Amino acid sequence: MDQYYYTIAALPYLSFDVPPPISLEEFLSFCKDTLAETDWEILRQTSLFGEEPGENELLARWHQWERSFRSELARLRASRLGVDTESIPRIIPESGRVGEVARAALMEGSPAEAEHLILKAFWEVLEELEVNHFFDLERLLVYYLKLQILHLQAQRNREEGVKNFTSVYHRIRELRENPILERWSTQ
Repeated sequence: MDQYYYTIAALPYLSFDVPPPISLEEFLSFCKDTLAETDWEILRQTSLFGEEPGENELLARWHQWERSFRSELARLRASRLGVDTESIPRIIPESGRVGEVARAALMEGSPAEAEHLILKAFWEVLEELEVNHFFDLERLLVYYLKLQILHLQAQRNREEGVKNFTSVYHRIRELRENPILERWSTQ
């Protein structure tokens, strides 16, 4: 098992609800030069929502939790709609938090808040998986997954910002181009 002391020590600290300090491409480019080829391939193929965990135990545990969460969320949604939940496969979770997070997300009134709650739960699970991994590949895998979460949040915030700006801009333009309003504003 390779140790990546300098690689990990050189990475910026990640914190939930703080914009990502580096891009996904920058992270991968930095790691490519310092990781063993087999570790690089594992890292490069790592995805927050991937289906194939490969042979890495940490990724297998992460994907087990994530799949069991999706399954539980689907079961709760189906139940809410009055659909038979027996057709939805139940994936046994490693912890009871899966059901708790799925229920809380489903009860959330705003889709944006539900997504934030889910991503926060993902972050917390990754922090649990990170325990006792200090300078190894698993630490880098968790870092990359967390960085993907931060980029999801940043993308959502950027899209909302552009949408809000565009909406305000068009309202202002409509007010300026409205001849009735122009006539009133000159009186």
